[in-house]
Amino acid sequence: MVSLMDEQSFSLADLMGKKLTLQKGDCVFCQGQMFDSVYLIGAGSLKTYNLNSTGKEGVTGFYFQGDIVGFSGMDMGYHPCFAKALEPTQVYKILFHEMEDLSALEPFWARQVLQIMSRQIRENQRLIALLGSRSERKIASFLLGLSAKFNAEVSSAEFFKLTMSRNDIAAYLGVSGETVSRTLTQFHKKGYIQVKGKEVSILSFSALQQLNV
Repeated sequence: MVSLMDEQSFSLADLMGKKLTLQKGDCVFCQGQMFDSVYLIGAGSLKTYNLNSTGKEGVTGFYFQGDIVGFSGMDMGYHPCFAKALEPTQVYKILFHEMEDLSALEPFWARQVLQIMSRQIRENQRLIALLGSRSERKIASFLLGLSAKFNAEVSSAEFFKLTMSRNDIAAYLGVSGETVSRTLTQFHKKGYIQVKGKEVSILSFSALQQLNV
């Protein structure tokens, strides 16, 4: 996983932006709010979502340590979605015009930001490719993607935490919450994964990869 959370990036974040401490359920920004900043996640996790005319949530993404959230508001001048903390989370608010100035001066920073944007675009494309797929494939792909993200951060991690709810996963993948719970239970019974509350460990990558084709 590409990350800006090394010693150099921490000093840049401290220099450029205000550190915000969020509790679970706190919003970083709201749908329709003016765009002037992006947010680097130092710890914790966020979800982005929008509300339709009936007030129903449509989850558009999950973001973790080292990710930058907020770029989707850049072209319109306002944020098209909400960004809410899934757990106690720390973010660095980075004014966009200052990031542009720094990117012009620091090739390392500019390259890292572009790599993160590229990875997030690739994740969105992967989700679009799953449209119309059976639910088992969607959930297998989701678990494999999270495992790859977390194992790149902590190579020795056996379990990773699903900080999002089953309903959040369902809204993101376009299935029902009941389908998510039932499929995770099936994967567990078949020995593909091990589930302990909100923690998941993949026991058979090959089995999930076969479902993901």
